[in-house]
Amino acid sequence: MIQALAKVENRDAPGPGESGYGERVTSLSAQPEMPEAAKFEGKDVTESTFFKMLEDEMSKVDGVTLSKVKVLTVRVNEIESNAGERVKDAALRDKLRAEAQQIGDEFLSLEKYANVNYLAIHKILKKHDKMLPVPCRRFYIMRIAEQGWVKHDYSKIFVRLSTIHSILRGDTMNNKDSGAAGQEFVRSTKKYWVRTEDISRVKHSILQHLPIFQHDLESLAGDSQLTNSVYFDNSQLELYHGRLDKTPGAIAVRFRWYATEEPDLVFVERKTHRDSWTGEVSVKERFTLKAKEILPFLEGKYTVEDKMKEMKAKNKPQADLDNVRKLFTEIYQQIDSKQLRPCMRTRYNRTAYQIPFDATVRISLDSNLTMLTENPKVGPSCATSGRWYRDPNQPLPPTEITRFPHAILEVKLSVKENEVAPLWVTDLIESGMLIEVHKFSKFIHGCATLLSESVRAVPYWVDDPSIRPSILRSQGRPAETKRKGEGRLPFISENKPASDEENDDDGQLDFGDAPAIKLMPRRPSLGGASSPGYGAVQHGGGRRDNDVGDDGARGGGVGAPPGLFTRMLATVGLGRSAEQQRAPGYKPRKVPMKVEPKTYFANERTMLSWLHMAVTLGTIGAAMLAVDTAGTRLAGMLLLPVAVLFALYAVMTFHWRSRGIAHKDSATPMHDMVGPTVLAIVLMLALGAVFLVRSSLSLSLGPGHSPRRQQVHLF
Repeated sequence: MIQALAKVENRDAPGPGESGYGERVTSLSAQPEMPEAAKFEGKDVTESTFFKMLEDEMSKVDGVTLSKVKVLTVRVNEIESNAGERVKDAALRDKLRAEAQQIGDEFLSLEKYANVNYLAIHKILKKHDKMLPVPCRRFYIMRIAEQGWVKHDYSKIFVRLSTIHSILRGDTMNNKDSGAAGQEFVRSTKKYWVRTEDISRVKHSILQHLPIFQHDLESLAGDSQLTNSVYFDNSQLELYHGRLDKTPGAIAVRFRWYATEEPDLVFVERKTHRDSWTGEVSVKERFTLKAKEILPFLEGKYTVEDKMKEMKAKNKPQADLDNVRKLFTEIYQQIDSKQLRPCMRTRYNRTAYQIPFDATVRISLDSNLTMLTENPKVGPSCATSGRWYRDPNQPLPPTEITRFPHAILEVKLSVKENEVAPLWVTDLIESGMLIEVHKFSKFIHGCATLLSESVRAVPYWVDDPSIRPSILRSQGRPAETKRKGEGRLPFISENKPASDEENDDDGQLDFGDAPAIKLMPRRPSLGGASSPGYGAVQHGGGRRDNDVGDDGARGGGVGAPPGLFTRMLATVGLGRSAEQQRAPGYKPRKVPMKVEPKTYFANERTMLSWLHMAVTLGTIGAAMLAVDTAGTRLAGMLLLPVAVLFALYAVMTFHWRSRGIAHKDSATPMHDMVGPTVLAIVLMLALGAVFLVRSSLSLSLGPGHSPRRQQVHLF
């Protein structure tokens, strides 16, 4: 139909100054010209016919989705009532578990049906705008966003399924402290990226083994809780660089609140990084303040004594008083001495999974991740406006907000020594729906993306092509500049995905035909919502140093082994050419490295091994020089320089690697492919020369003769 309409439109398109689409007036006394129809499958069609069919298809998808959700809800209610009555019946329990799993599978099939139609509509609209003169894609994208099957939150079904599986497993009967204190546990935390189209599948897989864990689950509209975190830093981004370099003792200070748009109860948190080889662990400490107390706390008007008085009125134990007093004082001193101010905020919907009082496996899934700067580039900052978070009435331009394209899955394991993770956790990790991102940080990514002019280095994952479009959208540069390669971001990889090279008729970069949707909460709008500022301390100016979906939308190949961290090290993370590193504005990549004392000792042992070889060659050469024979002395003179080269190489390599280890320079490989090869060639040449000299002397003396024995004098 689109091709047929395009032929008519191209043939009859009015020229400049003629009557046509450019007119903005009409006449009430003249009959309007009817658009010429095209032939499609033997019928006369116009563009209005096309739009009517498109509306009918969207309404059909909406009706099918809503009716199917209602059917699934009724079935969930029946299973939930049966599970609550006769949970002790093993046969019934197995039957209910199978029915609950089937409902989850049908929900995933429904989501795939919605995604297929969502993608098809986007492709049809894209084709329409390329072939017809009047674009309509942008209008219909907004129109689709208002459809019930796109904007509604159906995750409450997963909440009910989680409750059913929890009852059938007997989690509620074991809802007590296991008393495992004092046992030795191996604790590990890993983070993964999850594509939008895989979020529901991941949730369905987890809830069959862990219940949804929220403080007030019944009050939530879905299965997740809105979380806001305001991070503090100074004009030099000292805390950012400390966390990026994993400096021992590096801290992160943030003010966090849950569930509500406007803050009410605020958690003042401090995270401190510790190297595990020291025997210490990284810690997160926090205490609570009311929202109205935050600004007085930052100004020094709300003191620790005020907090102690409030806690004593609530009859808090002395141990809690001592801990809060210490933490309260330390955080205030760090904010005051380091001149910290609101820097960046993260906003996301968190779904937590954990069996109560069982910390063996804890999982959190953060979706709809959005990061924004707290201080506008144009307009009053938090300091000047007397706020500790961004004024929600101020505009939020695209350069001050970035929306992360993936969900973040965090898996925390606490297993006994010599034990492995549960099999279902291993199966989930190896399912292809997760991609491990070593030491991923929302705070670091937000600063690197939105405050790129102030950072000195960026994390290694910024080069992944799946997040490139989201970073580019936050830079506000013309599409023509991006196509020509001018003004390229200093930390973006030169390798662009194919979708970045395509352009729409409206002059904007095409970042993929259609992102996959999920029958879960849509991304909340930040434009007119609460965007919580900070006022008392003044700061100086800082130094300006899809199973469904096309390949462009899928980007980084989620699930391709061996993971993003390993792939980045093998490709761009450690493979930058010297020309790229000398490019204007280039910022080095930082890969988290764990430097233990044994790393320095290993470097020393390597140097001593090379020196041992140098001493051996030197001793042999010196002994050969002491022999009163021309050929032997020549061989000794050849071996001594080789020994000196081995010693010099050992010392130089030792200092080079020591500097790299001390600075955690992960952008430079620690192995040397050239030095050992050159030394091996030199040694082979020297030994070959010795062989040739001895052979020539033996031939010159003739058979049966040998050089005169001489007394060896060692010096």
